[in-house]
Amino acid sequence: MIDQDFLKLGEAGVQRSFEDGEVVFRKGDASGEMYLIVSGTVELKFEGDRDDKTIGSGEYFGELSFVVGRNFRSASAVAGSKLEMIALDQTAFDRLMVSQTDLLFKLVRRSCAYLLESEQELIEDLRQRNTQLQDTLNNLRHTKAELDFQEIQAQTDEMTGLYNRRALNTQLDKYMKRHHLSGRQLGVLMVDLDGFKLINDTYGHHVGDEVLILVAEILKKAVREDDFPCRQGGDEFVLLLPDTTDRNGRAIAERIRKAIEALPPIPADAKHKASGSLGGTLLRENETRESFLERADRYLYQAKDSGRNLVVWEGGTL
Repeated sequence: MIDQDFLKLGEAGVQRSFEDGEVVFRKGDASGEMYLIVSGTVELKFEGDRDDKTIGSGEYFGELSFVVGRNFRSASAVAGSKLEMIALDQTAFDRLMVSQTDLLFKLVRRSCAYLLESEQELIEDLRQRNTQLQDTLNNLRHTKAELDFQEIQAQTDEMTGLYNRRALNTQLDKYMKRHHLSGRQLGVLMVDLDGFKLINDTYGHHVGDEVLILVAEILKKAVREDDFPCRQGGDEFVLLLPDTTDRNGRAIAERIRKAIEALPPIPADAKHKASGSLGGTLLRENETRESFLERADRYLYQAKDSGRNLVVWEGGTL
């Protein structure tokens, strides 16, 4: 319903007509006029997440261009039906400041109330978005933690706590790439327990498992921070030894062999005890991962064929 204040404001403006669907202005256009709706409706389209708004006869919009100074439209205005409006530009607004001071005061007060309401809505919207974002981040952290834990589990041997074959397959290429980039040597050492099947068959798998756990502890203590110990399966273990030399590799291998040999019989009265055969080598230039591992495996079996409880490092037997 059009009131007297509306009519007084309209006296200073210019009549405008728009057909249904016609654009009055677009979001981002420079502002400079306000509009009073005589008949019909206007759709204010804010885009983004803010809801569109429909206003009709007796309402006005665009007055913020006079209240906050020249700015840009925050929404697009489209005629929702055949539309009759009165447009007031800056010149008309200045005339009203002289002749209709009280009326403009009401207009400014209404506009300020609108700004305050919009600000409160924006603050609440930002608060909700912040809560949603925090929930999303928490969910992502939880999901990442679960994935990290699952990945760790997937690459860890459950019994010994060493890395498993899957981890070796994943990490070997990275170690080889690091070797090629740095020019430093990369060694691999394979460990196989002697007579392990006899231990399992004679004293039971629980005793065999205890032996594997003790050997895993030996490997953990023998390696350096950047070394990569893993259980390949059964009683076979593999160690990647970055930044090493033939001399260092041999020394690490012999230290591990002696530590395995020094393990006490399990059980105490057992007639059979574990020992280890070890084979090792250094990566050659332009060598494939398959060739690298196969050569170390060949030296391992050479150690077994030579009497077991031995280290065969490329170039000689210890």
